[in-house]
Amino acid sequence: MFKDFFIQVFKPAHALLLVFGVVGTYVCVVSGFDWWYFLFTYEHVPRAFLFVADGFGFLVPFLLCIGLYVFGKRKVRKDIVQKSYAIAFAIVAGFCASMFIKVFTGRISPPHHGPFDVDISHMFQFGFMNYQIMGGWPSSHATVMFALVACLCACFPQKCWLTLVAYCVALFVGLGVTFGFHWFSEFLMGALLGYVLGRSVYVAFTKE
Repeated sequence: MFKDFFIQVFKPAHALLLVFGVVGTYVCVVSGFDWWYFLFTYEHVPRAFLFVADGFGFLVPFLLCIGLYVFGKRKVRKDIVQKSYAIAFAIVAGFCASMFIKVFTGRISPPHHGPFDVDISHMFQFGFMNYQIMGGWPSSHATVMFALVACLCACFPQKCWLTLVAYCVALFVGLGVTFGFHWFSEFLMGALLGYVLGRSVYVAFTKE
């Protein structure tokens, strides 16, 4: 399974998405978009969204996996139980991959208090364990949520309403934590990385 997973992660289409995330990050940083986005959301978006999105990012993955597993067991649906395993693996893969990358990028998070007269969005501190990894590039919230959603929607492709709701929740969480914890480019890379991981997990599990 692990071999199939890694093959899928680095297949051309997925590799292209990851490259797009890196290039998109570069553009967001050098163009000043990350800093502009931070200033705009700081002034116009209530801080409550940040903390609600942060909480959702922790609760939704846990509750969804447990709910699917319990439902599958009670209904004696081995396929549902197997899908709950796949989604749980996607969540773990998203978390581990994002945290591993952040160990090397060590990007400084947006400032929580003014004055905001110095643009710090370009401050990557490359180097092993050179800076704390609670924030950083890519966003773990975005990576985990989009890995979960990509795998979930692949497991239940016939339910269009599920796809719509799932991606709306992922966007809410992923963008919500950019209202203070992450830069926009960290959401962008996290979303793309999560999608790649979620789809790769699904393919690896269905090949078993």
